[in-house]
Amino acid sequence: MAAKDRKKGGFKKILIIFLVISVLGTLLVDWVTKETTTVVLPAHTSMLYINDYSHVFSEQTEQFIAAQARALDEKTGAQIAVAAVPSTYSESLETFSLKLAREWGVGDADKDSGVLIVFTTEEAHVRMEIGYGMEGCLNDAKCGRILDDYCVEPMHNAQWNRALMQTWVETAKAIYAEYGVDVPEALTADLDIVEEPGEDTSADAAMPQPVTTKDDSPFFGRMVICFFVFWVIALPLLGSIGLFLWLVFRFGGSGGSGSRSGGWSSSGGGGGSSGASR
Repeated sequence: MAAKDRKKGGFKKILIIFLVISVLGTLLVDWVTKETTTVVLPAHTSMLYINDYSHVFSEQTEQFIAAQARALDEKTGAQIAVAAVPSTYSESLETFSLKLAREWGVGDADKDSGVLIVFTTEEAHVRMEIGYGMEGCLNDAKCGRILDDYCVEPMHNAQWNRALMQTWVETAKAIYAEYGVDVPEALTADLDIVEEPGEDTSADAAMPQPVTTKDDSPFFGRMVICFFVFWVIALPLLGSIGLFLWLVFRFGGSGGSGSRSGGWSSSGGGGGSSGASR
């Protein structure tokens, strides 16, 4: 009789723990997902090759980049587009720049010959998004060297025009060399860099604000969905923790003369867009 009572008591404890975890987990998922924020990608300006949503580029810089980008496009078919944004909000710079490159269709669609340079200005960062057709001359290592040598220092000193001009020129030189085309004299001469931002130029535009949407679905239905979402996430996590604890208790204390401790080392990589960030 006492054994049956202990079993019932143990079952009740497990049930109470399950219910408490379920309620807390369901409410947590509902709180996280009730409001969703969507980052709105800006439309490119009429200048296409240079787009200033942070209002940091001078008119001289914009005119130089636009003219040289058109020349590069005409001579090689490759395109370099530039965007300066205050922030990418809830998205990472890598995700934002890849989406923007696809949305704008930078470069020839068949050759994938586009380059997008994105600056964030509230927190100084830059990324070069490289189309796969350009990886022969602008692989990750090459892009990283360009950013380190020509962009990072002026960018962190808020010299946005110097950071852009130097980065753009070195990128264009690499593309001209890849296509076997002579580099224009304008790219080999000393750069005339003006840091004073232009006012209401063709490259200037307002950055669209993120859109927040609320889940107004019926409460009961939302709670059911959140319950299942929580356990879909929680079960593998709890299983992994349980397996880890079992391994620790099973093998953690074993040892003896001549025994050796061992472990695993791993290296990983992820697929995705080619490019470099700083």
